[in-house]
Amino acid sequence: MTRPIKTYWLTGSALLALSSPAAADEADRRQALFGDVHVHTGLSFDAYIFGIRRTPDDAYRYALGESVRHASGYDIQLKGGALDFYAVTDHSEYLGVLPAMDDAASPMSAIDYAKDMFSSARDKIAAAFGKVFQSITSGKPIPEMDNRDVVGSAWMELKSAADRYYQPGKFTTFTGYEYTAQPGFGNLHRVVLFKGARVPDQPFGALDSLNPEDLWAWLDANRAKGIDGIAIPHNSNVSDGRMFQFTDFAGKPIDNAYAETRMRNEPIVEMSQVKGTSDTHPLLSPN
Repeated sequence: MTRPIKTYWLTGSALLALSSPAAADEADRRQALFGDVHVHTGLSFDAYIFGIRRTPDDAYRYALGESVRHASGYDIQLKGGALDFYAVTDHSEYLGVLPAMDDAASPMSAIDYAKDMFSSARDKIAAAFGKVFQSITSGKPIPEMDNRDVVGSAWMELKSAADRYYQPGKFTTFTGYEYTAQPGFGNLHRVVLFKGARVPDQPFGALDSLNPEDLWAWLDANRAKGIDGIAIPHNSNVSDGRMFQFTDFAGKPIDNAYAETRMRNEPIVEMSQVKGTSDTHPLLSPN
């Protein structure tokens, strides 16, 4: 099963799909497709800490126009009907770990600070979030929370949901996740999407490497195995300029090999979302 990807330009939550560059000049072949590829559920550490309990199935039902219960206790529903494409892209770091820590049947619930993760006390929630966030920012796993079996199980849950809701020619779904690298608090996040039903056994996240070049190498290695995917720079407006530097991660000037590797793995970029816009006026971003 291969998702029908053609040529995409990502503009916020809308994709313009063209069968070829020449088709851009043929109005009758233009088609605006609307969807979302940055969606978190209760499988993400940050969403779960702050009370989100919706599942990937809930997210896809919402995308198809059904109403779902908001965490604040009321129903929400899309006004314009079903979307054209969708991807639940939870954070790969500690994927599914917080729900496991909150499950009395799981050995992870025995971690001594597990209950603090779900406390109603703001100071405990803030401390719990800070602990996990610091781990991701530093790229250093918290040993007792770094359970790759739990991550792998949650990853398969994301894949299964994408496969269940895929409707060829009508509703395109992608298995994907968010790569959450943030070295020195400079955002280098990527949304990673896979083209078809074949996906890796585990997602590659910031706890594997904070260096996006390692993510690209991982994508290249998967592509060589017939598993095609891309990374989409996300929230580049809060990267402190790091998302599009003239040097590589090690500080060396970029060269042709760097550019070719990046274009092969990151052919598009997120332009705008609720946290900000990648394109800004020179008066605001002179550099």
